[in-house]
Amino acid sequence: MSQIPILVHMQLHFLRDFLEHIEKGVAVEWASLGKRAENGEFEDYGDYERAMDYPLFRMDFGARAVYYELNALLESELQSLAAPIWHSRRPQATLKQSKLRTIHDLSVGEVVELLESKYGIERNNFPGWDAYEELRRRVNAFKHRRGMRRFEDMKNNPDTGGIEIRYKATFDEARNFLSDIKTLLDNLYALAESKKVDA
Repeated sequence: MSQIPILVHMQLHFLRDFLEHIEKGVAVEWASLGKRAENGEFEDYGDYERAMDYPLFRMDFGARAVYYELNALLESELQSLAAPIWHSRRPQATLKQSKLRTIHDLSVGEVVELLESKYGIERNNFPGWDAYEELRRRVNAFKHRRGMRRFEDMKNNPDTGGIEIRYKATFDEARNFLSDIKTLLDNLYALAESKKVDA
């Protein structure tokens, strides 16, 4: 049975529903554009391509929105799981300083290190962590580099024979990320719960 808090379950459900809604809307519009093309409503192929840009942009933006929100949700939950560890370990002197640090002031790496030290895990060997790393890599590429891959992340595309230099956001990948991140959260919350029982 899943240990994920109900509010997190709901957010995952709403993200999946949003994705399905956008995907259905794009599919309906593509079908409509196809019919219009068959009926000769576009003077040339360029007009048809320009009309296709609108659903293509909605697909891209909709999938990216799921990436962003899913990444933010997971990082918030990592902070939530690490907060009790942080509060138990932070120096008392911090409380006397004029500028208090909270769990939200820590980097993602520092938050993960707290979880690793508390639960005796290694992120690279934890089920689902590789999906989070890939999601985070893509979110940062879209946010900071308009989707451009770093050199070490470029790869050959067997379908085109070319080099993929830019990430693309797709409905299929968004769906996979939703599933993989839910699995990661299930594993993290199950581990946290088991450690409570052991304590």
